[in-house]
Amino acid sequence: VYVQKFDSHGDPTGAEIKLEATGNTTGDDLNPYVTQLENSGEYIVTWEGRDGTGNSKDFSIYVQKFNMDGEAVGTTAKLEAIVTDNSILGVDSGAKVTGVGHDGDYIVSWFGNERTSGTSVSYNVYAQRFNADGTKNGSQISIEGMTVSDAYDRYQNIISMGNDGDFVVVY
Repeated sequence: VYVQKFDSHGDPTGAEIKLEATGNTTGDDLNPYVTQLENSGEYIVTWEGRDGTGNSKDFSIYVQKFNMDGEAVGTTAKLEAIVTDNSILGVDSGAKVTGVGHDGDYIVSWFGNERTSGTSVSYNVYAQRFNADGTKNGSQISIEGMTVSDAYDRYQNIISMGNDGDFVVVY
């Protein structure tokens, strides 16, 4: 995944930046998505990448914040579905970003394969709050249908509400 910022005339500004999955510089990096944070000029890039486990089906979500000059802020964050059996690999996909509050904080939501044992597979939606400096704020949130477990909760959307950091997720 490559990132290049352009000015209003379509001319490149700054250097092209290559983003890669943490711990895996030779694997696939797919489905990049960029989201602007309000009118600050800052933006967030998310993508899916193999995370170095050696399994071609194990993809995680990666998140990198950039400042208004196109420079990376902090380190790349890795997000994954919660699994109870570490020998089982999952697929995380569909990252969405929204800014929350008025301090530059943001939330990333995604859905992941939540294998709990054997061949049983379910999908769940997750969210992770980030501080303005690109660091994680608290633990990730698991958002599962209230009456159905082991379901296929996918294809979420997220929006912010007001200036206090509230947000709404639909799935």
